[in-house]
Amino acid sequence: MVMKFGGISVADEEARLLAVSHIIREVKAGFKVLAVVSAMGRLGSAYATDSLAGLVTKKITPREGDRLLSCGEIISSIVMSDLVRSEGVRSVSLAPCELGILTDGAHGDANVLLVDTLDLAGKFAEHDVLIAPGFVGLSEAGFITTLGRGGSDTSAIALGASLGADYVDIYSDVVGVMTTDPKIDPNATLISEMAYDKLIEMAEGGARVIHLKAIKLAKDCKVNLRFRSTFTDFIGTVVQGGEEE
Repeated sequence: MVMKFGGISVADEEARLLAVSHIIREVKAGFKVLAVVSAMGRLGSAYATDSLAGLVTKKITPREGDRLLSCGEIISSIVMSDLVRSEGVRSVSLAPCELGILTDGAHGDANVLLVDTLDLAGKFAEHDVLIAPGFVGLSEAGFITTLGRGGSDTSAIALGASLGADYVDIYSDVVGVMTTDPKIDPNATLISEMAYDKLIEMAEGGARVIHLKAIKLAKDCKVNLRFRSTFTDFIGTVVQGGEEE
């Protein structure tokens, strides 16, 4: 199982411990888990992507910029792996070079060319949980590249597809995909099941559920995608299939 936790899901100790509890639940259910994590928090938080970007001027090179921005996810992955190990579960964090995500080298908005998870599959022989930094890959020249907006979703789906994961679960602060933005519309209702084409349509219309590039990749790879909340055990929205009936 691949489990992706966004910035809000790892923003503070309370949220991180809840994320860890979800991971341990799936391990106890018999799954090997690859958890993909975003940087911790939003602008103002010490290791948030926006905060890291604010440390430098615009004179930084694109290559340096990607290397800097990757630090947030790398730190988050180490912190989360430490928390999982503290619960007595065999866990290890992964470096960008261990993920097997090869990109086209377009710094700041790289596209995934291929994913080779053979080494990751081998690591599961010794660990029940692997914690991966989201949002990052490596160019053919061996440089760290970032995958652009929604990059952690993209890397989670790419890794899940390559590993043949039973599920790719996207965790956030909402219970699943809603009919409208619940932060704006109090009458928003949960969509429990939907086809990929409907989710693509929503993303093209401006819904900020998941980035369009990530959704299209999930559809192409026939990933069993689910949206869940870090703050409940409820399975919110299941996405599968192609064209709407």
